[in-house]
Amino acid sequence: MSGNSRGMAIAATLTCALLGAACGKEDAGSNNEIGTGVQRCTVGRWTSHGGNPGNLRQGCGETSITPDSVPNLAEKWRITPGSVIGTPAVYDGVVYFGSADRAVYAVDAETGDVIWSTPIEGAVQSSLAVSESSVYLVDLGPAGRVFGTPTPPQVYRLDRATGEILAQVDYDVHPLSVGWSSPVYIKDANLVVLGVASFEVFVSLGARTFHGKLLGLDGDTLDSRWVSEINAPEFGPGVSVWSSPAVDTELKQVYIGTGQGYEDPVTPMSDALVSVNYETGEHVWHQQYTADDKFVLNGPDNGPDLDVGAPPTLFDMADGTPAIGVGDKEGTFYVHDRRNGDVIWQEKITPGSTLGGVMQSAAFYEGEIFVISNKTNGGNPSLFCLDAENGGVVWDLDLGDIQVFGATTVINGVILFGDMDGRVHARSATDGSVLWDDPHTRATTAAQVDVEAIGAGISVVDGTVFVPFGAQAFPTGYFTTASSMLGGGVVAYHVP
Repeated sequence: MSGNSRGMAIAATLTCALLGAACGKEDAGSNNEIGTGVQRCTVGRWTSHGGNPGNLRQGCGETSITPDSVPNLAEKWRITPGSVIGTPAVYDGVVYFGSADRAVYAVDAETGDVIWSTPIEGAVQSSLAVSESSVYLVDLGPAGRVFGTPTPPQVYRLDRATGEILAQVDYDVHPLSVGWSSPVYIKDANLVVLGVASFEVFVSLGARTFHGKLLGLDGDTLDSRWVSEINAPEFGPGVSVWSSPAVDTELKQVYIGTGQGYEDPVTPMSDALVSVNYETGEHVWHQQYTADDKFVLNGPDNGPDLDVGAPPTLFDMADGTPAIGVGDKEGTFYVHDRRNGDVIWQEKITPGSTLGGVMQSAAFYEGEIFVISNKTNGGNPSLFCLDAENGGVVWDLDLGDIQVFGATTVINGVILFGDMDGRVHARSATDGSVLWDDPHTRATTAAQVDVEAIGAGISVVDGTVFVPFGAQAFPTGYFTTASSMLGGGVVAYHVP
């Protein structure tokens, strides 16, 4: 079957499924649960930043990618519309991602052929959330926003089969709000949840006024169901929510990390892990890691800037205790009881700094947590394997003079991640040793800075490894000029 024919067939299958027609094919996915409130995975799908609402970052039913087979990985296809700085989502044979070229793409997972592409108003620098019927995302708003139009970023719901925009709303009315928190879709509530961050930490056009929050939006209309104030008006500005949510459908709680304050007084919900009831938007509990932390670019009395930007990971302890783990930029990894926030254990794994410590999502696999933490300001990371029961360091490995800003992924004892030099890494979950790596070819000209860089997590579905590339660590140019567009895209690998 030709690429175009296959794409048409997939689109027809999607449309049939979305209309509920009898297409002669049962749902290929089957849910596996950890406990009763954390969806582990569904075969053939990677539906959000963390793969599933629990952010476990592990594949489901994978047999092709193993420690024995991964040295044979070879490039299958690549597509280069523009920078991709989000983990590619996959749903029943189709890959979904947003790009810096101000468009959203649905791509045939087998061939890389474009099934549909939808132009939107701004670049995308976060992961998408995909459901049976819809694709959800937030953009950055128009380029050049600092000195140009005050138009806010947009939240979108697209038809998964066709890419048609079904709903579109303002993300946040603050003129410097920015969509760096990836959304998650909660099926049992028909709800989309995402954090609200701001570029105001880097630039101010006067008095800083941003206050971080968490949004709960209707899954059909994107109308607001609730707004949870992470940084209430009585506190000073700040507390961006860069993190992405994790969800427990039994406890009806959504969990997210928070940023630092900009000015005094700083809320006790800054630099924290926060739990919110997703049916009501009411605060349930929080655990603050660094009190009274405030930071803005070139601020006169800056604190250490030790926020929690990494999305949390949900898992259950051996005795059934529902747990949640997250790291912060202070270099400590914490595990809490997700019912009440009580600390189960904490482990200091590296020094912390403004760009140090844990800045990436961890992955959970067979009772162990795999996480990368920076030992210096923005680099020299180590890869850790932590015992999920007690935080003991099973092993740690210095990764050398590289920068890693993307999440880890684990499949059948293989750890996958990319670095800002553009190298794709496959490491052994047993000891961190190198199984395979690839310094993938740049998508466009060598003169375009950061085109090769990998700044987001890798997804794995049906034996194919999907790697986003074309990242900038700090894409400040986008907010001050309309011309800051990089090359990049997605490259797919498989075992032939």
